[in-house]
Amino acid sequence: MRLVSFSFADRITWRLCGDGPSLFPLPGTSDWSLVNPLLYPQLPVPSFERNPVIPVALGKYFWVNSEIVFSSNGKEAIQEKFENLVPIVGDLLVRLRHASGQATLPRPESLVAGGETNIDELPSLPADSSLPEVLSRSRVQKYLWSTAITAERIAAATALGPKFIPPTHEALFLDAIAAFRGNDYRRAVLYATISTEVAFGTVIDETYDRVLAGPDDERFRVIALAQGGGVTIRKDPIYERLRHRSDFNALLHELSLYVLRRSLLAENQALYADAKRLYSTRNQLVHSGGLIENETNQPLRLDAAGAMTALETAAALFSWLRLRNDFALPNDGFIAQSQAIW
Repeated sequence: MRLVSFSFADRITWRLCGDGPSLFPLPGTSDWSLVNPLLYPQLPVPSFERNPVIPVALGKYFWVNSEIVFSSNGKEAIQEKFENLVPIVGDLLVRLRHASGQATLPRPESLVAGGETNIDELPSLPADSSLPEVLSRSRVQKYLWSTAITAERIAAATALGPKFIPPTHEALFLDAIAAFRGNDYRRAVLYATISTEVAFGTVIDETYDRVLAGPDDERFRVIALAQGGGVTIRKDPIYERLRHRSDFNALLHELSLYVLRRSLLAENQALYADAKRLYSTRNQLVHSGGLIENETNQPLRLDAAGAMTALETAAALFSWLRLRNDFALPNDGFIAQSQAIW
């Protein structure tokens, strides 16, 4: 069996059970599988750190490392070059980030080193019969616990396939969370704002495309326009005029009302005000490079509280659009390992 390891500068948080599979197949590859990370401490592969696998209950483990290990018995895989596997592990990390919401997962550019070896068979998964007494006094960071990669999330990530591209607004939102965790609050606010612009634009554009492709709907003003070469295109001039206005408020109110038949201003004035404040802060940062605060202008502050407000506002806007909004926010807090059961 061939093993190939990848060591990153950034870390990965895991939460796995001892009765899970030893291998997670990677569809779309030449018979490669992700080795269950519970086995990494027992494998003869290079590692920059040997963090202990911490039991939080019988057969349940939580820990942090910086490695990914692939394995294969396939004939093609035995001959495959290490360089050909780098894009595969990069794609897997993108999918794991999407499935888990762990915003700080390594990116391909943080790959520090790799190694490979051959073994006869994989070792057995751990099977503890008792728990250390110190467990009851230990604490786990809530965000890392919530976003830790589980067997279910690995299965969800691999099921997405190697050609999966995450929705742009979700990737930007995770970038905002990663910036927050790096104390880069300016970038967190900017990415959170851009993610909401992209989310509104995507939902509205996709709905409009369905209108054009469907039967005539008297709620819209779709007309057919003859083009050169006998081609006819369908378009709604009212939508086109509204969509090409560089006005975030139009996305929140007029355009949403026209296309989605819903208006944020009409349904949730408080959230509408939060969204306008978020976008106003973004505009000042982009166009002036700084923030001006007065009686009529109250931008978000570029600190932890202001950046968290930006993240919370973006998540609330995703919810209003009926998009995925279950990404864990990086709130402060720890939970006792003795209570961290799943």
